[in-house]
Amino acid sequence: MRIYQLAESTESTESTNTFPPVLTSDQMENFILDSGLQDAFGELDYNDAKGIAQTVDEWKLTTIPVSPFGWMVDSSYDNTSLPYPPIVLFDGSDYEVLDGKHRIGMANDRGEQTIQVYLGVVDDEQNEQNEQNEQNEQNEQNEQD
Repeated sequence: MRIYQLAESTESTESTNTFPPVLTSDQMENFILDSGLQDAFGELDYNDAKGIAQTVDEWKLTTIPVSPFGWMVDSSYDNTSLPYPPIVLFDGSDYEVLDGKHRIGMANDRGEQTIQVYLGVVDDEQNEQNEQNEQNEQNEQNEQD
């Protein structure tokens, strides 16, 4: 089942995107896999998608400023992920782009002030839990070796 859709606008030649306002971590995982999002090594696979999606419990579609991101990418770049919102974490003070650096760089190149993203907000409790989970996984790995 698709949880989003790409729809052709009847008023313009540009595509308009309809995405749900909130995704759970499981829905985000499916969104990444269904969208065919890519990184420098190619299409994100199941482990990549799960690693990104499970970082927070909830992803909200929201608009953030482009100004915190200093990189620029030629806006004529042929980016197959362009219709999809970047995936960004916010820890209360800093943004971390998990997917979509080129899309944000292209928005910067076009002079846009804001961009729509799926934003996951990491609070202190989640940070501690994520660190504990990573430590547990490392301990388990060491025990297996």
